[in-house]
Amino acid sequence: MLEGEDLDRIIEYFRQPVQPAKLENLEDVKQPPNHVLMSYVIETLELDRHRIARLLKGSRMLNEWFQICAPKAEKEDKKKLPKLGAGITYDDDIFFVGNAIEVYHGNFARGEDGKLIFANKEKGVHRYPSGAEKEYVLLTGEKSANVPIFEGGYCRLIDGEIAVRRNSANMMLALMDIARESPDFSKYCNAMDVLEEQIDGIVIAHEIGEIEIEENGASYEDPLQKELAAEEAGRKFLAENGVSMGAYELFHMLRASHKKELKTVSDAVLDQIQHSPA
Repeated sequence: MLEGEDLDRIIEYFRQPVQPAKLENLEDVKQPPNHVLMSYVIETLELDRHRIARLLKGSRMLNEWFQICAPKAEKEDKKKLPKLGAGITYDDDIFFVGNAIEVYHGNFARGEDGKLIFANKEKGVHRYPSGAEKEYVLLTGEKSANVPIFEGGYCRLIDGEIAVRRNSANMMLALMDIARESPDFSKYCNAMDVLEEQIDGIVIAHEIGEIEIEENGASYEDPLQKELAAEEAGRKFLAENGVSMGAYELFHMLRASHKKELKTVSDAVLDQIQHSPA
């Protein structure tokens, strides 16, 4: 069975070498590769939402941690890395590497699109204002390679499992705590209380949308369009279950890059909201 040190070495091997981008304000945390480095910093320091918020307010200290956590080009010889089992090697697609780690780690692991994450799982049930309940697993103690901090959750069609990253949720709540002090977010005062309770529920709703797309066999050439389709299905689910659209909009306001040259799913969602009929 793969254990702590083995897993650390595997993650280090897959982390792509990067140099932090300029960090002058809070929005710069959201651009690549800073959004990935933020995952590494939170993992390394084991930060909760309050410590994340304090770190985000100090760009100098945060930049120092980005430099410390930025992966270097030197990699361990893959021949010396732990055996993955089941005939899987480090030359195989990262999807199969993730599956092998899950089997031999005995916990959550996922690999796709050059990204790898493993974590402990805590079973939970999220309750929506309508009274509807959804089972999910909360990912804790995670280790990741190349995963942006704003990647909030995962789903698996074969058994319907939905997972929510605690670190990502804490990042969002930290951004919300900082936004409370900004007059630009004054109109979201009531929505913040809802988001506090429904942060996991919003992520779960998106994953429900992902499962719905897969079950319907829909295909999309553009990954952004697929994500937006999942968002649309998730937004419908949230509305049906009593989650205010103000909290949903706030979620994406906090997550968006707000830069024309870096259009994320959240930026596209906000465009849709702004151009939708009143």
